[in-house]
Amino acid sequence: MKLFIFADPHYGRSPLKNKNRYPRLSLEKLKTLEEKITECDALICLGDLTDDGKRDECAVCLREISGYIHSVADKAYVLMGNHDCINFSKEQFHKLGSFESRAPFILKDKESTLVFLDANFLTNGSGYLYSNVDWTDSVIPNDQTELIREVVGSECKKIFIFVHQCLAPNAEYRHRIKNFEEIHNILSSAEQKVTVVQGHYHYGGNATVDGVEYITLPALCVNDTTPYLILDTDGE
Repeated sequence: MKLFIFADPHYGRSPLKNKNRYPRLSLEKLKTLEEKITECDALICLGDLTDDGKRDECAVCLREISGYIHSVADKAYVLMGNHDCINFSKEQFHKLGSFESRAPFILKDKESTLVFLDANFLTNGSGYLYSNVDWTDSVIPNDQTELIREVVGSECKKIFIFVHQCLAPNAEYRHRIKNFEEIHNILSSAEQKVTVVQGHYHYGGNATVDGVEYITLPALCVNDTTPYLILDTDGE
């Protein structure tokens, strides 16, 4: 399966935020990549599809960018990020965006298993929602940890993990999932080749730790860049 992947568009009406984010431009940036998107079997957004702001305005922006995604991608798998949770419940987000698959879920492709995770939970166990969001506090719940164990114990040859927040042990600590060490220990024990693709940290960066490959995609909303990744799950 050939996947077009991008992260953190933060699409919104604001022309400039935090000195280097341009939320208003993200949809136009995505449109410049249309030819590459249409060459792929599916599109993945790693979260923060929308920005914070007035809820009604963000709902319009969500419909706009998701409408474009559906118009150019045969299949679309969109994770929620912490910014998405500020204005929308998980039910609202998926309904407004017409996204059928909601993390956590698994896809299987020939010899590979693709795992989509939801780390939008505080360490006290409550899920992100509206004012109950802290971008520095995220955790993978126990049920998803067990899902990862099951996949590692399966007979697939390759495992791909997709998540908004950072699982990489060497990630900047505020962006890192609180129980990253537990998850990493499970992944590093796998006999399969394991690749984790994550967003959240806008500067991006790649690393291999204990045999696990971690890919952090830079944010689409930053400066005049148009970062993306094309990943072939059937490739070497």
